Amino acid sequence: MKFVCDSEKCTGCGLCKNICPRNAIQMVPKETTGHFYPVIDSEKCVDCGLCRKMCPTMDEEEFREPKVVYAAWRKNAGQQKGSSSGGVAAALYETAIANGFYIVGTWTTDDFVTQMKATKELCDIESFKSSKYVQADSDDVYEKIGGLIRQKERVLFIGTPCQCAAARKLYNSKEYLITVDLICHGVPSQSTFRDYLEWIQKKKNKEITEASFRTPYGEEMTLKSKGKVIWKRKMREDYYLDAFNSGMLNNEACYECCYAQEKRASDLTIGDFWGIGKKEPFAHPGRKVSVVTVNTQKGMELLSKCDSLMMVERSYEEATQGNTQLRHPLVRHEKRELFWQVYRDEGIEQAFIHTIYQEVSRTYWKNTVKRAPKELVKRLIGRR
Repeated sequence: MKFVCDSEKCTGCGLCKNICPRNAIQMVPKETTGHFYPVIDSEKCVDCGLCRKMCPTMDEEEFREPKVVYAAWRKNAGQQKGSSSGGVAAALYETAIANGFYIVGTWTTDDFVTQMKATKELCDIESFKSSKYVQADSDDVYEKIGGLIRQKERVLFIGTPCQCAAARKLYNSKEYLITVDLICHGVPSQSTFRDYLEWIQKKKNKEITEASFRTPYGEEMTLKSKGKVIWKRKMREDYYLDAFNSGMLNNEACYECCYAQEKRASDLTIGDFWGIGKKEPFAHPGRKVSVVTVNTQKGMELLSKCDSLMMVERSYEEATQGNTQLRHPLVRHEKRELFWQVYRDEGIEQAFIHTIYQEVSRTYWKNTVKRAPKELVKRLIGRR
């Protein structure tokens, strides 16, 4: 059977599918974990070797020491609404469009399919906001970017480091392409997330119509049915979020990610500034703050045009607090293999039960008891 790269090294970026001149490659879910992997149609393939030549995992990447690190957030608190962190990505998108760029980001459809999209419309930025916590389908976005760059259109690409690497590999034009990578924790598969939603739907006997992974205060799974909240749990209280953060659900390649290090490959790197104020005093704005590492002059030039951002220079050491992926990849969970074995045989509920269910449930009920007096006071005040 023909293959592009080792399945354990494949990030699922989808570049090979986009550049195949014979349309012989399709991205399909792996039977093991559901992550995207390229499958070659032997009848269409002519062994030109282009897919292997262009595959980012088969080539050396150029990494650079960050020039400077900033804590950043929106000057206008209202503009930060809906953003996962300090609103830097949205500010970059707005600035890029104002300067004639197309933008590329990730959005989720009504039926919870996560895809990448190229656009020039300000209204699309809203759909790019919020964290996705799943592997995105690149669809034909690289092909679209190529068409734009051939027309000498400028493009701002924000995505995971491996997605940014794919964009640079194909269109490494200093003049027309700017890449911004996210401090990436790794990616669960879309099928795993959908199975999780189906499980919660059965537990609650309600159709889930909305899902979010974050609030202005941190990671929290909120699931809604026709506008009504039916499931709301903080990070260590939710099975999916806990499994995600503990290294249970990631693609195999995530555990050996070459981009999870101090040196960076994109023009800018952005994420949550979890460690702000832990190393040095910080006058906090009272809302979430993003970390931005400036890695190239091109990145600095775009960032300097973001008039809607407040930025304060900080140390790289402080930026790594709570962002271990700025030093090394996430460590796999010790029960990961057991999780996937049970998942394949018995489904996601049993996979959780055999691994983290007891601990997560205990944390949820313990915290619920702690929160109970506060909730009671709120209800009593509300009755007056």
